[in-house]
Amino acid sequence: MQMDISLRALEILLQGRRLNRSALSRAQRESQSSGRPLEQILLEAGEFDRATWLDAASQAAGVPCFNLQSQKVSATWAQTIPREVAEQIPALPVDRQEGHLVVVLQDPTDTFALERLTTLTKHPISPRVTYNPDLPGAIEKAFSVRIDRIDAHTPHQAAESRPARSGMRFATATRTPEIDRQLRLSMVQNMGVSRSVKIDGFVAASPIGAAEQAETPHEKLELLARNLVGMTEPGDLRQRLDAILGSARTVCRSDGASVLRLSEDRTELYFAHAVGSCAEEIMKVRLPLDERSVAGFSILRRQTLRVSDAALDPRQSKKTDQQIGYQTRSLVAAPIFWEGEPLGVLEVVNKIEGSFDDDDVEFMQVLATQSAVAIRLSHLAEQAASFRQEAIAVFQDLLERSGVQSRARGELVARVGLALGQELGLSAAELERLDLAARVHELDRLGADAPQELLARIRAVADVAAVVGHLRAPFARGGEPDATVPRLSRILALAVAWIEGLERTGLSGRHQILREILQDCGSRFDPALKIPFEIAVNAVTPPG
Repeated sequence: MQMDISLRALEILLQGRRLNRSALSRAQRESQSSGRPLEQILLEAGEFDRATWLDAASQAAGVPCFNLQSQKVSATWAQTIPREVAEQIPALPVDRQEGHLVVVLQDPTDTFALERLTTLTKHPISPRVTYNPDLPGAIEKAFSVRIDRIDAHTPHQAAESRPARSGMRFATATRTPEIDRQLRLSMVQNMGVSRSVKIDGFVAASPIGAAEQAETPHEKLELLARNLVGMTEPGDLRQRLDAILGSARTVCRSDGASVLRLSEDRTELYFAHAVGSCAEEIMKVRLPLDERSVAGFSILRRQTLRVSDAALDPRQSKKTDQQIGYQTRSLVAAPIFWEGEPLGVLEVVNKIEGSFDDDDVEFMQVLATQSAVAIRLSHLAEQAASFRQEAIAVFQDLLERSGVQSRARGELVARVGLALGQELGLSAAELERLDLAARVHELDRLGADAPQELLARIRAVADVAAVVGHLRAPFARGGEPDATVPRLSRILALAVAWIEGLERTGLSGRHQILREILQDCGSRFDPALKIPFEIAVNAVTPPG
């Protein structure tokens, strides 16, 4: 992870005497209070310059560096990946050299990101490390330039041009139906327009916002695929529904979209998430589950409804419109089901132009299926998390009643471990596993194989058993790192050592404990965790 690269770079600067520890300590305190990266604070304080940092980061990452402040970034190559991918990884293609796409990454050692970029760009990737605080601004600058591409995948000396002005009209002579079709498709895909029409032998088109562009089957399929990929990535139900509702508005060209869920007693429908006009107001509305509302009729009759004139449909709640100050003119409501059980309703309201058509209905039905998957995944994740917590609570009771470990001690170890994990940039899943392992870390004292014998019997917490089972293993055996020890076990070992030390000496001995632990880094503990561990314990148990 990139946090490791930054910390290794700081260690290199310390060892090379290009940074003193007192300056690092001051920066650590400021970083804790402000949340800003350590390297940014140190650079701004004049402790080293950008070139010095890049040299150390290059040594730490084992790849060349790229200075985003002084080296040229090609907007043409930058936009070989979508902006959302660049911001998500984060990464920025900057050039092409000897058949390789040169890409600056926040973490140039992230093999998953490198494989994703290779698949996306169809180019072998040559990674570069950079000064990370420069990366967001470089991405913003690179994607602010409009690029007209000749090919959908590869730039062919594409020229950079300014974005089209709002309201501009493009026109060109149309001689055959095939040329006309190609021109319309080109305008939709490459000029940022919503549609094109033939006027007196000319094709004209109006530019629209990027969020509104999705007319071709390929563009619609891309939205659906993006939603599915999002369901496999970290995130909560709200984020997944937000992507689905955004797709609904984009394709159906609606003013608003929402998901209604059944209440626990299954007597009402409430708005679980909404986007568009009056989104905040509509979230306060609850509807009885009956056929007097479009949503209720849709779910009870298991039918997708298309209402072209809401004013004439008695099922449309006029009271709701009055309550939120909105006028519903048209809508589509698609019921959401999972294995025959109703979960809710997906709606889009008020077509921007014209009326909802059969294509809109069909797309909404597909999105309703995706909504069902998103809701079900969220429900299963909540159930799994609850079961894991309950299972660990049983083992906490066992440890406490056996006089081996108190709950309070487990919570202290968890606080230190989580602080260290956050410094290292662990994922939410890794932090959760670390937290559970910390709460039952003394299970190994019940017997050499106790963690595997007890925890591993429950498949939902078997991953926690692996962390606890390697807790007492030293980092290195015979001078060589033991690759079998999980990283979370190494983190937990430091947290346990810190709490054990404080139990022996109290807070008055914290400096001596810290010195002893840091001296053992390289043999008993992982030396790569020295700096983040020091930051973590200063945050959890500050001096004095």
